[in-house]
Amino acid sequence: MLTSRNDFAHWFAYRCHLIRLPYRILQSARLEMKNFCGIEGVESVFQPKQIRGSNDSKRVQACSRACRWLATTGALAASFVAWGNVTPALASAEASTASQNVAARAVQLTKWWAYGKETHVEARFDTEMQSGLSTAQLADVWAELVAQKGSYKGVSGARLETVGGVPVVVVAVAFQNESAGIEWSFSSDGTVTGLHIVLLPAAWSRPWYDKRAMYAEEKLTIGSGYLKVPAELDVPVGKGPFPAVVLVPGSGPADMNEQVDGGPEEPLRDLAHGLASSGIAVLRYDKPTFANPVAFAGLKNVNRVTPQVTDVADAEAATEYLLQAKNINPTEVFVAGHSLGGFVAPMVVKTIPKVAGLIMLAAPTTSPAQLLINQTRYLDELGGPLTALEQANLTRLSAEVKLADSPKLTASTPADELPLGLPAQYWLFFQDYSAIRTASSLTEPILVLQGTSDYQVPSSSLSIWEKALAGHANASFDSFQSLDHMFMPVSGKSTPADYMQPNHVASVVVRTIATWVKQQTNS
Repeated sequence: MLTSRNDFAHWFAYRCHLIRLPYRILQSARLEMKNFCGIEGVESVFQPKQIRGSNDSKRVQACSRACRWLATTGALAASFVAWGNVTPALASAEASTASQNVAARAVQLTKWWAYGKETHVEARFDTEMQSGLSTAQLADVWAELVAQKGSYKGVSGARLETVGGVPVVVVAVAFQNESAGIEWSFSSDGTVTGLHIVLLPAAWSRPWYDKRAMYAEEKLTIGSGYLKVPAELDVPVGKGPFPAVVLVPGSGPADMNEQVDGGPEEPLRDLAHGLASSGIAVLRYDKPTFANPVAFAGLKNVNRVTPQVTDVADAEAATEYLLQAKNINPTEVFVAGHSLGGFVAPMVVKTIPKVAGLIMLAAPTTSPAQLLINQTRYLDELGGPLTALEQANLTRLSAEVKLADSPKLTASTPADELPLGLPAQYWLFFQDYSAIRTASSLTEPILVLQGTSDYQVPSSSLSIWEKALAGHANASFDSFQSLDHMFMPVSGKSTPADYMQPNHVASVVVRTIATWVKQQTNS
């Protein structure tokens, strides 16, 4: 499906801001960036007498279009990085010698690049890399980094992980003004197959309404088999039993905090801690595609890539756990879903009639396939009028979405004819399930929340929910000005860049949910 660099950048926008795909699919797209990649064997560490810096005027020049694309797409690729300040030789106490060597190679290559030894770096590229990225382009990219971030200060750490069976190392590089990550991908023989410039996002910090002394954290697991995942139950301090909420995360391999693209925003952690500080217990969990990605990799597991498995099953398991948990009032358990989690949450409540109520945050009213077109156009138009290629991409996506929502879609429809390359059974789920129809059939109390600056699920969705639930005896709705898809404040039009800035779920959202839950429980 990906036939150009622009396609790949758009694909990343889809992945990062609508559907976080299983690693199997991420890896196939990662290969599209091979011409911006790199690494091989380690020799002695090169220690020059002088380090290249921002005063090297010959090297500080306008970056080529390819270099700028590398930096831009690399920023989006930050979601691949589970960052930690781990030195290469001490990446893990149990790390194998081979793993340490891979991390050391990445550090060596980074230093060569910093010291102006592009020929050393290029010599470690595989054939495709060498044909697509010259030593001059390497020099241009580094010059651009120095121009933007200040003079090079050194390597401060490295992190090794395996993505789709491919060793990937992110090296943290300190510059005078700010740090950046250099991500190296390797083949099995040690040659460099990938090179990305990635963000090293700021760490999450507690919002003011997170009163840590007012709740206890309990680590546990829910689900079974390949759906067994880590979870956390935050229970208020004091005498229970307490009302409780299950937080159902959005699409793709989201962790229990719903950390956004490796950045500092963690909306579900904000909500969990804010509600627990207000006297309401909260259970949240890693999605199975995050906790057990291998279980969804390869053609043999393709039938598992459906929302019924990746989204609904553990939401139901978490709800059942809370209904039997110590110090939790089993008559006061609520299900709260965000984004795609909000879309499937009515199914969970319908399946488990003991649930006390439903909360939907930025819940779509239609198939995510339809949202893709609106999101793509929105993101494209942020850069001005659509180009011919962007229009062609939209036309192709429209055809894929039409097929995904068509009666012609069958289980045998090839994935490469469908949005995002996801298998047919993923999209068939949305033909069989209607969130509006299911929610309308419920008798439990319902709360629907929406931010006005949300470009992923448009603010007009709230009026659709209001109309659909007009006959419901206990349905409440609230709209929040200038809050984005994560229910965090933004100024102006919301963009993907907002998700990489330190921010928190607005306190008014936490307060609204807490007040509503207590109204339903008379507590």
